[in-house]
Amino acid sequence: MLDYIKYKFQKFGGYFGIGLDMSDSILRAVRLYKCGSKIFLDKIEYIRVPDGYIIQGDIKEVEKTQDLINTLIGRLGISTSKKEIVVSLPEVHTFLKMIQIANPDNAKAAGVINEKIFQYLPVLPDEVYIDYQIVSYEIEYIYVLVGACPKHIVDSYVKIFTSINLIPISLDIEAAAIIRSILPDTTSYNEGAKLILDLGLTRTGLILYDYNTIQFTLSLPLSGQTLTNIIAKELGVDYTAAEQAKKICGFDPVKCQGILREILSDYITQLIDGIKHAVLFYQGHFVHGRAVSQIILTGGGSACLNIIETLKEQLNIDVIIANPYYKIDISNNDISSLVDNSSFATAIGLALRALSDGN
Repeated sequence: MLDYIKYKFQKFGGYFGIGLDMSDSILRAVRLYKCGSKIFLDKIEYIRVPDGYIIQGDIKEVEKTQDLINTLIGRLGISTSKKEIVVSLPEVHTFLKMIQIANPDNAKAAGVINEKIFQYLPVLPDEVYIDYQIVSYEIEYIYVLVGACPKHIVDSYVKIFTSINLIPISLDIEAAAIIRSILPDTTSYNEGAKLILDLGLTRTGLILYDYNTIQFTLSLPLSGQTLTNIIAKELGVDYTAAEQAKKICGFDPVKCQGILREILSDYITQLIDGIKHAVLFYQGHFVHGRAVSQIILTGGGSACLNIIETLKEQLNIDVIIANPYYKIDISNNDISSLVDNSSFATAIGLALRALSDGN
């Protein structure tokens, strides 16, 4: 309580960090405020994106999307002319993977890494921007986390934001932002690998996290929107009613007489198969790949009733819902009342980066 009082009365002595999560169907924005060692959730907002504005991360309706962005940022109460933000890159266009490279001499490291990276990317060097971080050294190898995104995507995002007087101080890969918000900065190696399952509205992302870093990411052609449409069609109800049915009945074998569980059986089968494929890929293609000890659910789809129990039953792995707010103080009741799921994990992770990159 004393920390919150200090936040209210010393609010202008600290600094803000703004994160903007872009997707085809919704924009989410978070403003965090840091006062001393404490981080507070200051504002949290979202706005729906009409169909066709953004398709697979590619902004088709530029001016209309800019209007949405301006409206959303305005809701955060930003009045300063220095509007620095951290923005997510579209997951479908990004590449993030740990790679192993024979340990080069220090003087040659950068050149060797840049050369080896493109053995893993199915694109030409002049088509993408790349970034990498050397994660660990061993006697014979170094392990490098590589991120990449097509230049036309990055350039278009930068242009779209700067032309409306927003300064994207960083463009972040979505998986990195999610990890930043839901996991501690370091975890015990003895905890085993973790699989983060981001059940989004338009797609499902898998993040394999181990040894305190992301090992790789995958995207599945499964989405909360598709799930809701299946329910609406089978039950003969509208989209809103289908959304409610998903939360009230979900995968529960008893509620609604188990009708939804039966309707969604193909979906859960595909999801289970995708998880098993990711785990086997990690164990079979990574030198230090090991068993997954925990699955962490995030995204709006994690609110589907009984999904935790269903995954536990099918996979025999511990399953929990992510808490993207544990690093920040949400003691403002007006704000915390808006936080009812983990859909803002990416936006919070972006805002956390903004606090470190912008100050």
